[in-house]
This record gives sequence, structure tokens and C-alpha cells, in this order.
Amino acid sequence: MPLPNIKAPAPQTVAPPPDRDLYLMVTPEFLHNLLHMRAPDKYNKPEHVLVLDIRPPTSFLRCHIKGSVNVCAPTTLLRRPEFTIDKIEEQILINPNNEKFRDWRLYTKGEAPQSWIVVLDTDSTKTTSVGRSSAGGGGASLLGLLRKFLGAGYQGHLCWLTGGFLSYTRWAPAADDIEWAQQGQNPMSALPSMLEKANTRPLNLHISSHNPALALSGTMAPSAMQPTNPFFNNIRQNLELSCGITDVVPLDIAFSDADLARLPRFLRDLAVMEPRARAQHLAEKFFEIEKKEQSRLQSVMQRHAFESSTNQSANPPEVLISSRAAYPWTPTEHTIPPDAFLLSITAAIERGNDHRYRNFWTFEHSRVKLEHQPNRSRYINASFINPLRYMGGHGVYIATQAPLPSTFSVFLSVLWEYNVQTIVMLAREEEAGRVKCDNYWDELTADPFHVSVVEQKMYSSEQLQDFNKHVEQKNTSTDTVVIHRTLKICNRAEPNAQPRYIAHYQYVAWPDHSVPESPLDLLGLNKLVHESEPASSLSLIHCSAGIGRTGAYIIVDAVSSFLQQVRSSLSSKAEPSITPCHLQCWESPTDLIYEATMIIREQRMSMIETVRQYVFVYKAVMLALLADPVP
Repeated sequence: MPLPNIKAPAPQTVAPPPDRDLYLMVTPEFLHNLLHMRAPDKYNKPEHVLVLDIRPPTSFLRCHIKGSVNVCAPTTLLRRPEFTIDKIEEQILINPNNEKFRDWRLYTKGEAPQSWIVVLDTDSTKTTSVGRSSAGGGGASLLGLLRKFLGAGYQGHLCWLTGGFLSYTRWAPAADDIEWAQQGQNPMSALPSMLEKANTRPLNLHISSHNPALALSGTMAPSAMQPTNPFFNNIRQNLELSCGITDVVPLDIAFSDADLARLPRFLRDLAVMEPRARAQHLAEKFFEIEKKEQSRLQSVMQRHAFESSTNQSANPPEVLISSRAAYPWTPTEHTIPPDAFLLSITAAIERGNDHRYRNFWTFEHSRVKLEHQPNRSRYINASFINPLRYMGGHGVYIATQAPLPSTFSVFLSVLWEYNVQTIVMLAREEEAGRVKCDNYWDELTADPFHVSVVEQKMYSSEQLQDFNKHVEQKNTSTDTVVIHRTLKICNRAEPNAQPRYIAHYQYVAWPDHSVPESPLDLLGLNKLVHESEPASSLSLIHCSAGIGRTGAYIIVDAVSSFLQQVRSSLSSKAEPSITPCHLQCWESPTDLIYEATMIIREQRMSMIETVRQYVFVYKAVMLALLADPVP
């Protein structure tokens, strides 16, 4: 069956940045001359040289160029104009040994050919190198930092080291310029105080260092005396939060009094706020969610470190989880045994090769488990999600990563064993030239399963928004935004079983780490899904990693459906179908979206990944309630 004509970005190489000529590429020999205050060919003798190393702190502390300063910030932050050099400086100057960093400001008043700033990462040889700050840099990180100095008025030479730190260590004359950690010292103990405040402890899970999903780029293999910390390189958890609130996203809404009357109190309170105060309020609430997760993951680290240690005389560190979130598959809350470790990630780490991304693991209490996968792995990076059980809104979803070719069989086993009848896929197969989701539906054989597409329909924005007749502003675009497939799955391990048919919805208008242009298409998709979905069926939701877009979709669907049910009961004047607890929530100031997001973060890490996605959820829920024809 031919694929629809969808406007997808063609695979392409990274284009050279337009300002690359403003930054000088230097060799190890050139940098060596600068460090020893010798004039390179055709240049003046230097009097000020600042070397900035953007590798992860663990790598920097093991070995670095003497006198260099570690600046490890996520590329996403370096790209933001509001994340200025002043904010970077605040973090650097926490360490008193870095006081000399501020000397660059002496060279902002006029031409300064005697001053040099050199930025280096792990091994980039060109400014178009693709990399991440968590793995030691990349061209975007190099240029992002250099641009901060240019924007701050620095007048000296801005440079980057070709080949990065590795090239410098391999150049024999530079051997004396390298400073190594003292023998037996654990680099984690020397982390800057901003990370020490987070109560970070090392983690040793006795995992072989050759496992590609756990090998931390730019770090050395762990020894018996030097445990490694697989959480540390999750930059979003360990560094981006240390910079405070850096992204404030407006929630642009304007509702009439009649519209406000159709919203619950917590959304009415938000809607009447002054726009700047509303944006700041949401940014602060999302920051609370992020900090809570950071603390949770650090507790998980400490518990695993305790379990790996030989000293078992003390009680294990406590890892707290709310009863609202625990065991999401079950319809009621459970008492949690005091010694239970529900947030263990051991099973996930043991199956590291089954992960599309190395930073996101499943918690033991919520991970999807298989009983009927003989002679194969029974692990899958998938979690049960139940946001509103504590309110009586028991509704379970499966959130998972886009399956890898090596995990197709176990993915299909989940569909079969749990009788999943609906899949919502919130990603394209390729985005920005990178594979985000492998094709698992088009004439696929993954023993013992065979999958085929028996029917396929396309929906444009205009068609989807016909479902939202009560919304005034509509998108009349005729471009395809949703592909609705009917999948047929046969299981050769059960030859007497009838084929299963699954509704598969692919939403192609939601960019990774971002949000759709408008919630209206998503609300139309929700209506389409619910019209064809059996009331008691289990839905599987995935994007690429199964966290950001997946989390946002689940909260929009769960919260809007629940509030529509509550409002319907309030307006019916008949015997309510739900409890008084539900009805009280309509006039409660408690933020249901915030609470639900807190809960799903205890069921699967990083659900709703960015503040932009978090703000989008509020707008989508508001519009869903206004589109609902119930008064």
C-alpha cells in the first residue's frame, strides 16, 4: 500500500552555521603556544588566555588542561538568548578556584588582540559535529558558548580546539599541560558545590563497562574503588536545574465570562491571572516538578549504591513514592510496605541494549511485564500510567518508547498479551534527518508475529477539527496530520487464535521536544480515537522516547475526559454517576494538571519533558472543555 504524501523534512546534513568564520579553529600546537604565553605565527604575544572545557564534570575531574575551567551546560540552554554569560558565570564562580574566569571582562572596551578564549569539547573536528553536552559537546555546544561571549561584547579572539581534549592529550609536547586526578580519588567527590548540594552519591551496579547503553562518553571505565554514576550524565536532571528557571512560556488565552463558567476553578483562577504572572506561575510549578524528580532519582541512586556496597550494617536509604502513584495497573491504592523499593531500575539497566535512549529507565512497580515470551527477553521499556486513580478516574495507559528492530517481537507480545486495541503514535518515522521510530506495521514479521496494514486513512487539520464544532478558531489546512491504519496481527505461536485488529493513529504534526502549532488537531485526534475505541480497552501511547509527547498526550486525554465527566454530572441534575469527591474537585483550587503530572513522574521518569509541553497541556485541556457541547 503506498504511503501518503506527507510533507516530511528530507534527511540532510547539518548546514554550516552562518557565523562560523567569526570563530578561529586552533590546533593543539597553537593552544600549547598560547598556554605558555608564546605568540603564535602572525599574532601578538598573549597576555590573557582562558580555556573553557565543556566536557561533563566527571570527565573534567579525571583529567583536564591545567588552568582550564569546566563549563558544562546543555546545548538547549546555550541556544537560548536569555541564558546569558552572566548566568554561566554565576555557576562557575561557585568554585573559588575559578575566580580568574571573570578576567575576560577586562577585554570588552576596545580591540584586544592580546586576549584569547578557547573552547574545547571531547573530540569535535568541525563546527557541524553533532554531539550533546552530556557526551562531551559537539559543534552546537562549542558555538553556543562562544556566541555568549560575542554577545556580551568581548573584543578578543574567540577560538575552538579542533579534535577537542583527546587531540590535545595525544600531542606529545602537551603532556605536562594535563592535570590528572590524584591516585584513588573519586572524581564524584570533587564535584562543584552546586552538585554537592543535590546530595549526589556514586552508584555501582556491577555492570560491565562495555555495555553500549551504559558506557558514558568521555569517562573511564569504573574500577572497584571508583564506582560510576549512570544518572550523572542526564544533563537535564543534574545541570539544567542548577541554573534555575530559564524558560518562561506564555499561555495566551482570552475567554469570555461564559467560557470561564465552563471551566473548573483551578483553570478559572489561571485564566484570570495577568499574562506575565500566569507564565511565571506555570514555569515555577514545572520547576517544582523537575526538582522533585531530581530528588527522587538521587534517592534511587543512593539506594542502589547502598545495595551494591559491602557495608550492610545500616538501614537502606528510604526511597519515597506516593500511594497515589504506586502500582498503576491496579484500580485501587495499595499500602506500600516500609522496606519496598518500588522505584528500582535494576531490571531496566540489565537490559540496556533494549533502550532507544540510554537516560530513561523504567521503575519496577510500574513497568510492563510479560508472562508469555518463552526463550526471549521479557523486558520492555514500557510503563503503566494511571494519572487520576486517586480521584476515582481509573484509566490505564501503556507508555513506551518507539520499538527498536531488536525489540519488535517483545513489543508485539505486549499488544497481544494485554489485548491492546489502540495505538497512538506521536512521532514521524524520521525527524530532522534522524530515525525517531522504526516501521513496525508494514508487512513485518517478528517471530512469532506477523503484522500487516489492512486499511489506511488520512486526515487533514480541517477534517480533524470538524470534531470540534464548538471551537471558533480553526485551521483549514488540507495537509495530512493524522494517518489512521488498521493493523492485523497474527500469532503463529497460537495457530488456533483469531487475528487481532488494532487501530493505529500516527500524529505527524508534533515536533520532538516541542508542541503542535495548535491544540485543535490533537483534540480532534482524541475525539477520533474515543469514537472507535472500546470503553474498557487499553491504549498504548508512544513517541520516540515515550516520555515528553507521550506524557503530554496522556495528561490532556485523562484530565479533559475526567473533567468533562464531572461537568456532565453537575449539569444533569440526575443521580450523579460519580462520587461527591469528584464533584468537589470542580470548585477546588487544587491544580489537577499539576497533581496528575506529579503522579505520572513517579510512574515513568521525565513524562512531559519541557515547560513548553507543560503549558501546552493547560491550553489543550481548556479548549477541550470549551469544545465539549455539554453546558
